[in-house]
Amino acid sequence: MQMKAKKKDDKADSSNTIWVLAALVITFIAYISALKNGFTNWDDEMYITTNTYISSISFENISAMFSHYWMANYHPLSMLSLAIDYAISGFAPWTFHFTNIVLHLICTAFVYLIANQLIKDSRLAFLIAFIFGVHTIHVESVSWVSERKDVLYSMFFLASIGLYNKYILNGLQKKYLIYSLLFFLLSLLSKGQAVSLAITILLIDLYHNRNLKDKNVIAEKIPYIILALLFGIIAIYAQQSMEAIKITRYPFYERIAYASFGFVNYVFKIIYPYNLSAFYPYPSSTSGAVPPFFWIFPILSLIFLISAIRLWKNHKLVAFGMFFFMINIFLVLQLLPVGDAIMADRYAYIPSFGIILTILAALYHFVGKTKSNKTNLFYAFLIYGCILTVYTYQRNKVWNNSISLWSDVLIKNDKVIVAWYNRGNALKADNKFSEAINDYTQTIKLDNGHVGAINNRGLTRQELKDYRGAISDFSLAHKTDSNHYQSVNNRGFIMEQLGKNDSAILDYELAMKINKSYPDPWYNMGTLMGKMGRLKESIPYFDKAIELKSNDPQYFSNRAIAKASLGMQNEAIKDFSRAIQINPSFGNAWMNRAIAYLNNGQKGMACRDIEKAKSLEVPGAYEMWQKVCNANKN
Repeated sequence: MQMKAKKKDDKADSSNTIWVLAALVITFIAYISALKNGFTNWDDEMYITTNTYISSISFENISAMFSHYWMANYHPLSMLSLAIDYAISGFAPWTFHFTNIVLHLICTAFVYLIANQLIKDSRLAFLIAFIFGVHTIHVESVSWVSERKDVLYSMFFLASIGLYNKYILNGLQKKYLIYSLLFFLLSLLSKGQAVSLAITILLIDLYHNRNLKDKNVIAEKIPYIILALLFGIIAIYAQQSMEAIKITRYPFYERIAYASFGFVNYVFKIIYPYNLSAFYPYPSSTSGAVPPFFWIFPILSLIFLISAIRLWKNHKLVAFGMFFFMINIFLVLQLLPVGDAIMADRYAYIPSFGIILTILAALYHFVGKTKSNKTNLFYAFLIYGCILTVYTYQRNKVWNNSISLWSDVLIKNDKVIVAWYNRGNALKADNKFSEAINDYTQTIKLDNGHVGAINNRGLTRQELKDYRGAISDFSLAHKTDSNHYQSVNNRGFIMEQLGKNDSAILDYELAMKINKSYPDPWYNMGTLMGKMGRLKESIPYFDKAIELKSNDPQYFSNRAIAKASLGMQNEAIKDFSRAIQINPSFGNAWMNRAIAYLNNGQKGMACRDIEKAKSLEVPGAYEMWQKVCNANKN
């Protein structure tokens, strides 16, 4: 008898493995197109390309990750995972995308295991994991590198739930409870949204008919609740650090309407991912009030809740999925408004498991009474999953770059200010200046106080040598916001290019006055003093610029040029050396240091630097090498 039972268990394990692998292979195919994607200008710059925290896995950086907020969030493990990617391949985008896909695959495997724990039906568990894995609403979480925190916290979150389930199903073995608690902590360290797990495990207790009044059951929950409260407070402080929470924007009764709108739309978009967008703005109305039809959504939300309560007694699995969704979507329904969007696809990542479970369990229960009906349902959902796979494969391409991303948003809604502005920035970076100006102009039409768009339009006009238009924009930006020091500095730079040095000096001085910690006007003033032959006056400005920004090689190089012109060759050599240390490919610094060495009578050192400048193809380096170094060798 024991041999037969063992063979049966082995057969079940083999079947489970096959189903899991099938779900993972198809999910990987759905997301393989994301490996060709680059970074976008939506947070990827802050999280990756300009993030000094991930530049090395050092004690100082890891300490900073665990002791600082970043982008109004506290997620040190997510930051650490990005640092590991950087250590592997630098800024190669495919590495970051590949890691996101792997984490999503692990989440998909955990979804299968949890579903199988709950329903003990490997084919149905496969369908749930398959739909979860290929679902198009998850593209934002997987294809957006900055949402590493979403797939990472979800992996630990699902692992914790699976272990808690195992704790109950395996006779309350304490080791599984401890493991579950550990993974909960890891989830919280990846993203604050994980706090909902503390309530989710109560739902699991109810599903397994545990007595919530039992003192042992209560004692189990205390560590979860303490961690949830602690990290919930941390999350609130993190959001407040960048004034991301905007509780005064809408009165509470309006927030109920907006939250209900999000609730209902998440359900519909999980059922079928229609009109997905990277940004869903709050609705606009002529009166400024909530559009009247929005008041249907609180009613629909209430019907959903009542239905879950009524279904619990006789259709517990269906109700479990509904409550799982409600518990895990509640905190992101904008009852406490964060940011400028009414909802976001990424918020549905974990909650979607509940809706997928509900739909499949309900159909199998109410329609799949016979074996043939169950077979038909199985194939119907296979077809549905294949359709989602195609949608997901295509939607990954939307996240290929900033222009494709924001163009997609504008196709869905051409009133999204951030989309016009960010696409303008992307077009400018791509040297498509006329198109960028159009996008900045559209931004300003929608928000005439958008100083970022006004200033950037000025910079773009400067690239087209439309100096009058650039000065007009910089002046408008400063008029719109008298503290906008960048536009004043930018105007000064244009004045300098036009030979209006007195006006340039006034603008640089004003920019310094507005923000004493802004290095650019100090550097620009130093450069201008040098051009005007006032070399001694230029050096203190360079000193201040370097004090404010000590990692810019151009700052050191220009100060070195001023010192060399004043005959301070040794000091100049030190500055050129620092510039080269910061950027070893800085050809002009090698060339200029060579000249300083020659002026100092150090021809051997000079030839070494000229050789390097020649290898970097610096103009004039070969001629100087022939004149100085080749003759020296002879």
